[in-house]
Amino acid sequence: MKKWLLLIAFCCAGLIPAGAEKTGGGPPPPPPPPKSEKERRTSFAIWRAFSSLPGKERQDMVKLQRTDPEKFRKVMTEKGEALLKADRDRLIELRSMVAEYISTADSDRREELYKKIEANVRFDYFKRLEENRRHLEEMKRRARGLEAELNKREKNAEAAIKARIDAILRGDPDPEAPRPHPRRKK
Repeated sequence: MKKWLLLIAFCCAGLIPAGAEKTGGGPPPPPPPPKSEKERRTSFAIWRAFSSLPGKERQDMVKLQRTDPEKFRKVMTEKGEALLKADRDRLIELRSMVAEYISTADSDRREELYKKIEANVRFDYFKRLEENRRHLEEMKRRARGLEAELNKREKNAEAAIKARIDAILRGDPDPEAPRPHPRRKK
């Protein structure tokens, strides 16, 4: 079995042009997936922390992201980790209240614990609901922008078609090739 694998690997090695792996002749590879569950949770927490920022602070963070991406990542990672820690602490507190509720025989204490558990769960539920609402509003805002861009392109369709025909007739190399986004910096 090993001989066959070696033979296949040897044969396939000749299919890749020499130096192709060094030149990077294509688009860069996509970023690697998160290495661990912790990294995945932290990325989500960063998104949650950013989306929960008030408008002015969010604008400041966007400016920081453009001017100093490393500092932005560090600040948002700290905020995300603080958010995760607060969530963990609340969960630990909730679990301890549930354990006490289950083990307590005193009906007054059980009622008190039930109310605390209910308040805790209600708080978490409405907090997530508000996060979902903000996320939905952000998606609606983006959709409106995309719709406006589509309507603008639809209005300019004839001019765009004429410009593409002119480019083809001039012999431009590849008018269909993707062009860099005009608002993004390289």
